Amino acid sequence: MFGLQRSTVLWWAGLSPTLSDTFVDQVVSDVDTIMQHVLRPEVIAAVPSNVPLQAVLRVAGEEIAAGMIYARWLRLPERSWGWRIGELEASPGARPPLDPGGLIERGTARLKPYLVSDPKFGPLASVFGVTGKQGGEAIS
Repeated sequence: MFGLQRSTVLWWAGLSPTLSDTFVDQVVSDVDTIMQHVLRPEVIAAVPSNVPLQAVLRVAGEEIAAGMIYARWLRLPERSWGWRIGELEASPGARPPLDPGGLIERGTARLKPYLVSDPKFGPLASVFGVTGKQGGEAIS
């Protein structure tokens, strides 16, 4: 509905636009669907005739999807570092933050003025699966 572009999402995430991964397609689709449920009805109704609004919502959705994909990419085993000599092992010890590039936070900030105020959704960050801290800073 919001025209989220797979290649743009991968560009935001800093990954190859030719990356073939069903996870990427699923995240893009899921973010689009979630946005349809957390935006106010009058915003949804205005999307077809309001090009600037379309652009804001598309960019916000692409940033959120890219942040989710980038966070997953950083958690892949081949992206971690460490070494082992006999029984001695060293590794980073901490998992990467849930929003390492700040893209999810930036995208949700763009959406904030258009959100429903229904308490069943809770904070938008929790709708998109972001809780806790981002890069050591508390998410507001």
